[in-house]
Formats: sequence, C-alpha cells, structure tokens
Amino acid sequence: MFNIDTASAAAELPAPGAAGTPGYFTNGDPTAGTPPTTISADWLNGIQAELLSILSAASIEPNKTEFNQVLTALRDIFMPINGGFGVGYAWFNETGSRVSGTTYTNTEAGPIAVLVAFPDTSGSSPEISVTVGGTTIINAFLYDTSTSAASAIASFLVPPGATYSVYWPTGESYSSPGAVQWSEMRLNATG
Repeated sequence: MFNIDTASAAAELPAPGAAGTPGYFTNGDPTAGTPPTTISADWLNGIQAELLSILSAASIEPNKTEFNQVLTALRDIFMPINGGFGVGYAWFNETGSRVSGTTYTNTEAGPIAVLVAFPDTSGSSPEISVTVGGTTIINAFLYDTSTSAASAIASFLVPPGATYSVYWPTGESYSSPGAVQWSEMRLNATG
C-alpha cells in the first residue's frame, strides 16, 4: 500500500467537493443512454486515506513493494481480541506477589480479570477497597458478628493500561501469608 506518487499527483490532499447522492458503480448502457460511472479523485483519495489509516493504526510504514500491508495491519489490530475475552487466557496465582494497597498496572493488550478472596476469622468487620484506574469501584466491610469464619470475594475487570489496587487491613487475621488468595486471568504469566 502506498500513496499515489505519479508526477501529476497533488502534493497535498485537495479539499473534497460537496457530497452527492450515495450510489453504486455501473458500466453504463449505451443503448439506453446510461453513461458508465466516472471515478473521481475525491473517491480515490477517500479510499486511499481509509486504507492508509489502517496501516497507521498498526504503526506500519507504507511500502510500495508490499501488497499485504492492509491484511497485516488488520491482523495486528484484531488478533489480540480475536475470539473474545478469555480465549487464550489462563488463571495465574498471584497470592505471593500482591500486597495490600500497592498499585499495579495491566500491561496486557486486553483486559484482565482479578479475583481476591478474603477469609476473616477474627470476628471484626474489616474494610476492603478496590480501585481501578484511580476510581474506587468496591468499598465494603466484611461484616461478621461472630468469631466463626466468614469470607468475602472481590472480582473485577481491569482495562488494558489501567492501574488497579486492592486494600485490606494488614493487621487482620487474614493478613498472614497464604490467607488472602489473589488470582488473575490474563494472557501472559508476567503481570
């Protein structure tokens, strides 16, 4: 794919004319006096600009000798989301690498799912808070009036490039190693 580069090509994109009635191409019919469709520079410039914008979205430099650049660009743009959320993803146990109140960033090309389980055996009502992209999306108390075991689960999605954090009081009984369980569903093992 490449911009037209003949000697008669305009150096800058000319302003397009007023839009006409949308229609379709025809070869014409000389017996009925119907002329064939005339292809205008506006139409060709529009097609060229549309195709080049696909290359630009995939950060591909136009090359006059490559004839699959649009296909390559479309694959680069859509392959990360091919099949929908969760296809090709796996669950990873992050319990040992996640800390209360620490902000992490989703570096994946697509969204990730996060699931954090909080057991509480202290009989207290600790606060649990989840923040995604700077917005608190969950702010709850684990309410337990007895000393028996209770638990809560926070489950949320994180868009690509967004930050996320989960806060829980580290002085509670579930702050001991292995008590809070943190898992993430994503494409790559390194989050």
